[in-house]
Amino acid sequence: MAATRPHFLSADTQYHSVSSSLTDHGHNSEEQAFEPKMELGEHPQMTQDRAWSRTTILQFLSLLWLVPIMALLILNLGSHVIGASAWCPAGRCWVEAYSANSATPQNRIHRFDTQNHNLLGGLQLVAKVLEIWFQLIAGALVYIVTMLLAARPEGLPVGYLTRPSKFGLRDALLWSSVPRRGHKQPYDKQSSRIRIRAFIIMTLAICVLCNLMGPATAVLVIPSLQWLDTPMVSTERFSYLNSANPPSPTGFAFSDEYDCTPDDFSAYNYSCAADDWSDRLDTWMTSYVTAAREGSYNTIAWEYDLTFTVNSTSSINASQPDVYESVTYWVPSRQVVKSFNNDVRVIAQMSLGVDANGMYNASGQHLTTEQFDGYRPYNKSLQLELQRNGPILGTYPNVWRDGTGSFSWTTTIDSGRSLHCFAYYSYGLAADNNYTKCIPDGDGWGSAFPNTKYASFIVDGAYDSDTNTVGPGIDYEIFSSDKVAFLNNGVLPAGISDDCIVNGTVPVGADCDYDLLFSAPPPAANATSYVTTLRMTMSDGTNVAVLAVDYIAYLNFTTYTLDPSFLTNPLLLIQTASTPSPGIGAVPVNPAWTLAAWSVDNGGTLASNRSATTFLHKIMQDILDRSLYDPDHTSAFEYINAEYQAVTSLPVLETLSMIEYVTLNTTAKKVTQAMIEDETTPTLYRNANMYVWAYGMSSRTAYLGVLVAILGCMVVLTQFVLGLVSRRRYRSPTQLLVAALEHAPKGEFDGREHNEAEMARVRFHIRDAANTAGKFSFHPPT
Repeated sequence: MAATRPHFLSADTQYHSVSSSLTDHGHNSEEQAFEPKMELGEHPQMTQDRAWSRTTILQFLSLLWLVPIMALLILNLGSHVIGASAWCPAGRCWVEAYSANSATPQNRIHRFDTQNHNLLGGLQLVAKVLEIWFQLIAGALVYIVTMLLAARPEGLPVGYLTRPSKFGLRDALLWSSVPRRGHKQPYDKQSSRIRIRAFIIMTLAICVLCNLMGPATAVLVIPSLQWLDTPMVSTERFSYLNSANPPSPTGFAFSDEYDCTPDDFSAYNYSCAADDWSDRLDTWMTSYVTAAREGSYNTIAWEYDLTFTVNSTSSINASQPDVYESVTYWVPSRQVVKSFNNDVRVIAQMSLGVDANGMYNASGQHLTTEQFDGYRPYNKSLQLELQRNGPILGTYPNVWRDGTGSFSWTTTIDSGRSLHCFAYYSYGLAADNNYTKCIPDGDGWGSAFPNTKYASFIVDGAYDSDTNTVGPGIDYEIFSSDKVAFLNNGVLPAGISDDCIVNGTVPVGADCDYDLLFSAPPPAANATSYVTTLRMTMSDGTNVAVLAVDYIAYLNFTTYTLDPSFLTNPLLLIQTASTPSPGIGAVPVNPAWTLAAWSVDNGGTLASNRSATTFLHKIMQDILDRSLYDPDHTSAFEYINAEYQAVTSLPVLETLSMIEYVTLNTTAKKVTQAMIEDETTPTLYRNANMYVWAYGMSSRTAYLGVLVAILGCMVVLTQFVLGLVSRRRYRSPTQLLVAALEHAPKGEFDGREHNEAEMARVRFHIRDAANTAGKFSFHPPT
């Protein structure tokens, strides 16, 4: 009798009916004839595509991901400003930082901070939802592409069939299953290899994209506190500086003072402005002297509700880097400061809810809707820096003094011309230079010196309570000169007689070439044009004290900045963002501007009891008594020096701050850099640097987030199109496993049992088989 072997040792691997392998009594039957069923591999293609309605719904759910992403891209690329709070749905989250009551902005900021924390926490959940949503879409795309490749005749390596559920970078079989040259057909087809490699690259790229999508959506969906520059709003065009002319009855200076009439200005009478302008100078000089006593020389000046200070730049000796040759002081324009004052009033009223129609009653300003809209963005900020570009004047006051009256003189040339000369004149900070300086005077110089002008006033003598007497008065003269002459060591140019600058009248017949005199080499470039000289003289009957201050005004343009909040800028101090060099050039200054700075009429008299005149009397008496040179007075040096600096510098700076400029209307809506840098008629603008909650491209991570989002949009669109075209039903990994168990092997893995990489490289052509448990079947590639 032939031996038989148990059925579990049989080499038959075909699928059998379970019921046919059992006897009626539940035991194995050795003689049972196993009747194989039809091999699953021979089943015909039986597809069952997803219904159009279901496909459309699912694909549009995928496409819906683009809506929030596109919204985020628009918000970030457009730098959308939210406001002072991240949660600002009605656009009325105003801090009211311009309120004089600091408790108001502090309370509102505290409330906004609580809202911000709640909102930002919720937005992190939104970012996570968008990330998971995208991963589902990306997985669906990988599944569609995998099934499309597997359905091709050449099939797909079995190692890649799990890519839809496992498209990571840590799968070792990902790299070992890459098709190589030398395989039997159809493995060695170049198009097939390229297709598989492209598939691998695609899945790797989607893997990276899925890992980056979370941080990218978080960067895009969560706003940040950032400084943003608003667009430049064109206000007007600069036409010219009115420095060569007296204050105009239609200009800034007249509008700055309400007690004067046009006739006053036309007659050079500025005492009408004493209640305002004199207080400015007196207060500035007093605060300067007081600050100097405390060791500080930094003081501020007022214009309406705002303050400003003076900046300085220094030039260094080329051969001695530790030695300063000169210092240029840059004083802001009060006209620009007044424009800031108007800005602050408008912004403060807007923060209280005042609209364009009610702005005049609230701030006294008529604003068009377009002008009002130009201010509207500023109201959204937590902190604000207003910016305006405008003219600024720089100068260096040079001082000469004489306690004897013997080192200065007047040379009378003729009835319409004269010279005022000062010997032993030092220019700049260097004390080793020695010049004789001569300035022209009189209206007989003609067209060669059109800006040579003169004005004067008198300061009453100071009352001495100890002696019950009134001291000498002070003659204050202002000379404006187109040209001045510097004679090195007092030596005249060759061909000019010493009689040409004699103390007295020039002798008849003297050969005086004054054009040659004024062409003598200056001690520094641009030191001889448009010089203003202030000469103060006081005599006690025996000696004469002379104090002379000269300066040249340089015009340039800079950017003014102002933080209009009392909370962060209690003094409402205006600063200049940059201090320019004397680039545009010197400008003439009419003597009337000095009269306006002192609030005095031309030829008029100032009282001696003003703070400024008290300091002036003190310095002139010190010069007369030679107290500034007496070693016994060294203990009072700082005090004297502060008064000396106040008397010689601050009237000059106050004069320059008052000089007005004339503007032209402009219709330009967009301000370009070329319009700003135009030296003839630059466009003046206003803008702001705001600290707000906003979306935007403020960091490199934001750019990365935008790139990832755009690539994600491409993935979603690709999945949408392929999903509509293929309409393939999704098969789970379980169904894939069941289909593999249903498959009857035909030696595909022979000789590969011990090489996992080789097994993973085996290809199968997959067909849909809706009547099976796995829903598709495996076939050898063709």
